[in-house]
Amino acid sequence: MADDTATYDADFTLSANLFTRPGYTFSHWNTEFDNSGTSYADEYEFTPWKIADDLVLYAQWEAIDIDVIYILVGSTQYTSEVAKYDSMLSSAPTAPNRTGYRFLGWYTGVNGSGLAWVFDEFTGTPLTVANGVNLTTESLTLYAYWAMRIPYNVSVVGSYDVNSGANTYESGDVVVVNAGVRAGYTFAGWTVSDGVVLDDASSATASFVMPGKNVSLVANWESGGSNETIELPDLPNILPPPVRPR
Repeated sequence: MADDTATYDADFTLSANLFTRPGYTFSHWNTEFDNSGTSYADEYEFTPWKIADDLVLYAQWEAIDIDVIYILVGSTQYTSEVAKYDSMLSSAPTAPNRTGYRFLGWYTGVNGSGLAWVFDEFTGTPLTVANGVNLTTESLTLYAYWAMRIPYNVSVVGSYDVNSGANTYESGDVVVVNAGVRAGYTFAGWTVSDGVVLDDASSATASFVMPGKNVSLVANWESGGSNETIELPDLPNILPPPVRPR
């Protein structure tokens, strides 16, 4: 907008603000960029103008309120909150539950499309147009992303631990398997099916991330190879009976 011209000791009114800023509303003018100086309202009236030097004014802005709407599934709303434009959502709402499904987070699009929203007061995803904020409705809609729960079997052969780890798990679960202890034998590692990547295949207790299929593991053992020495008890000296001459 154009500069104004004022005459010393004459009445003067500031021109109405013509600046715009997406996501913000104009608040007032200030003589300092950081709003630390003297403030003037829009169309402020000087009666009269008593400033001898040029006056530079900086527009001050206030972020608009954004309605953040959380959709559970379809069009069912889970919850909502109000936050300021260009701010960050410090924490996510309590994770929802859905029978037969695993909750994977909040996204700007349905079925995990769009942007995965990061909730953090300092390093999260800012509420901006670039991140899905609709300035026409002053809102942002986030959708729950779900994955169907599919159980997969883990079988453990050769384990001597009652908590071998054999059970049903979902893809992505961390599975811990235990070989236990076998008397007279030394654990010799695991034999695993395709898709299993153990954190330590040489350890009797190991873990892996469950793949999307049934898997099996075999605990291998080697004989300890210890030899027992059997000691006979000391026997008394027994002489044979004398032989009589004939």
